[in-house]
Amino acid sequence: MSALYGFCDGGSRRRATVRMDNGDPVNIVVSDAGVSVSSPRFGILGRRLYRTDTFEEAAVAAHRLESMCNGHLTPPGMEDPLLKTFTRAVLHCSTVAEVSEVLNGEVEPAGLDGVAVAAPTGSEGLA
Repeated sequence: MSALYGFCDGGSRRRATVRMDNGDPVNIVVSDAGVSVSSPRFGILGRRLYRTDTFEEAAVAAHRLESMCNGHLTPPGMEDPLLKTFTRAVLHCSTVAEVSEVLNGEVEPAGLDGVAVAAPTGSEGLA
């Protein structure tokens, strides 16, 4: 079951880590330049699953994802709209491959079944 492992929603870089059903991590990073989603299990720096190069591209993608992935799957401390939307979309997925397909607009997420939000640890929600 996909679960939110940890997050940090403050400063110039906001990030979240989601664990897929098989334990693979997916990192979501939101910066002033856009959004990057990667899976560090595939190599030292991680396999890039999705990336936007501008804030405008990220906003368009978030709008598309928001219409597909509604529901409250993120914890109350997560306030950044882009971080919430991309995290929610990743939580709807069960594999790294599905994350890539959903974020790149190839398929729609399966739904809310089997999604859990783990209680964050630490002062900023980082596990």
